[in-house]
Amino acid sequence: SPETGENFPITMISNINLIGENKQTTILDAQETGSVVTIDNCDNNSISNLTITGGVGINGGGIYLYESSPNLMDISILDNTAYSYGGGMYLFYSHPNLTDVVILDNTAYSYGGGMYLSYSNPNLAHVTISRNMTNLEGGGMYLRYSDSHLIHTTISHNIADEGQGMLLYNSNPTL
Repeated sequence: SPETGENFPITMISNINLIGENKQTTILDAQETGSVVTIDNCDNNSISNLTITGGVGINGGGIYLYESSPNLMDISILDNTAYSYGGGMYLFYSHPNLTDVVILDNTAYSYGGGMYLSYSNPNLAHVTISRNMTNLEGGGMYLRYSDSHLIHTTISHNIADEGQGMLLYNSNPTL
């Protein structure tokens, strides 16, 4: 947290990984000082065994991905806010693999309370997307020109004016 000297967002570069002890003890909390993690035009990254929380940003309060495709394993993305797109996660031309991920209680004021995807094709396995909200469309997920693969994924109890669970715009996910 900022109280202990960390600055947010954590801006990753290629070939760097964030690996915690577990989700209960390794917590990256931005305390509303910025987004938590930014991965912009990077290769060969992974994030595992931690919780991402307290992020606030224009896009991607928790995680902001731009032309990057990290592996995200055994993480929780909780209580983050985006003023525009992707409260929990924002993906633009990104194709990450998410395994054993919880995306919970995130908010976006425009689109994609849990996740906002644009031209992105992530693989989600054993993912829970729940209790996220947006003022407009895509409470759980907003997909724009994106063809995700979802396996053993639960999308429930999300809130939006349209597409409470998932809103599709020129997208064709595999469920």
